[in-house]
Amino acid sequence: MYVAGGAVAGVLAKLADGPVTWLGDLATYLAVWVLGVTLIGAFAPSAPRAAARASAAFVSVCVGYYGFAVVVLGYPVGRESVVWVLLSLTLVPAIASLVRIARTADRWWSSIVIATVAAMCVADDAIARVVIALTEDVPEAFMYSVRPIQAIINVVSAVVVVLVAPRSWRVRWWALLAAVPLAFVGAMVMSEARSTLGV
Repeated sequence: MYVAGGAVAGVLAKLADGPVTWLGDLATYLAVWVLGVTLIGAFAPSAPRAAARASAAFVSVCVGYYGFAVVVLGYPVGRESVVWVLLSLTLVPAIASLVRIARTADRWWSSIVIATVAAMCVADDAIARVVIALTEDVPEAFMYSVRPIQAIINVVSAVVVVLVAPRSWRVRWWALLAAVPLAFVGAMVMSEARSTLGV
């Protein structure tokens, strides 16, 4: 199920590429993918199974995405494909298993784990660009890069992570509070990572 679902999601993500639309942004930004990892991890029967299921799903996403690009559309595969496959084999299973462990433990540090994952949903520049567009006098060219729908999706994804991943409201409230400062840190880290990796 996870392999097939991942492959289908990868193909759909590639089909969503193209003109700048909210659907294309949905497939490009991290929020829904982080939410997917969270859901897999939270509802897996154990941490090892969470890791295995998440890795299988996201490697399949990569295969579906880049396979469709090469076989059907005739696009070349860039180096970013290697980066995403490596992340699917390392970071993705790590996040899924940590979410499962945090949910099971239901301790104070669980809120930090969940908050970190939630912060990943809003760590890109979608929200920042909306704020800048609303509060500053920006050139018209900048407005083309503003993604209000994606900013809403980012926030909703983060809130769902905080609500679904923990088992207790105590962890949920602390995770919500911790996610705000962690989002700022995550934004800086993600900006540096994208510049370094070229993705």
